[in-house]
Amino acid sequence: MKTNVESLVGRTARVTSRIDNDLATGTAVVNGQEWTARSADGTPIAEGAMVEIKEIKGVKLMVAEK
Repeated sequence: MKTNVESLVGRTARVTSRIDNDLATGTAVVNGQEWTARSADGTPIAEGAMVEIKEIKGVKLMVAEK
């Protein structure tokens, strides 16, 4: 059985501030909640992009651009 957080994996989120792993920046919104986000493959992702949640690491979403 998946927990609430685990149920986010595979869902779509919207990037609300540019994701850049090198600068340790980025946020995304899913289900009305803003999360710290990082790129799963290290590629920067622009604000406004739609992303798929690949995994949760601590309190960070690991995402990939759709």
